[in-house]
Amino acid sequence: DCASRRCVAGSQDGHPPKSRDHRRRTDPRSNGKRGGSRCATDRGYDSAHNQQDCHERDIGTVAIPQRGKKSEARITDERTPAFRRAQRWRAGGEGTISRLKRKYGLRRSRYRGYEAVATGIGLGIFAHNVRRWAQRQAS
Repeated sequence: DCASRRCVAGSQDGHPPKSRDHRRRTDPRSNGKRGGSRCATDRGYDSAHNQQDCHERDIGTVAIPQRGKKSEARITDERTPAFRRAQRWRAGGEGTISRLKRKYGLRRSRYRGYEAVATGIGLGIFAHNVRRWAQRQAS
């Protein structure tokens, strides 16, 4: 009964169709590890639980800076090229989010309801991508 629950179009049982490849996709730079190549956050996410969760998920590079006083081993770990590369990647993503908020109206949604908000976000990101494409074509 589609009136009482959300159904996925084109499926028999209301669940999304399974992909052809049931294995988890990995990033080529992940050295074959499952779950992706990196997890990079800021210091606010540092906790033993978050560190353990990342290792249980078999994430290749866990780049969560430690809060407070650091041991020599931790300082050495945070100075590795993989850790620094992951933190630079995170910083680039933060810049993109900031631009989307400032220039494309994603600071606050004017819409109500999940579908409307998702559409507004999608249109903002689409406008950002079109502008980037146009700038690259011009140069």
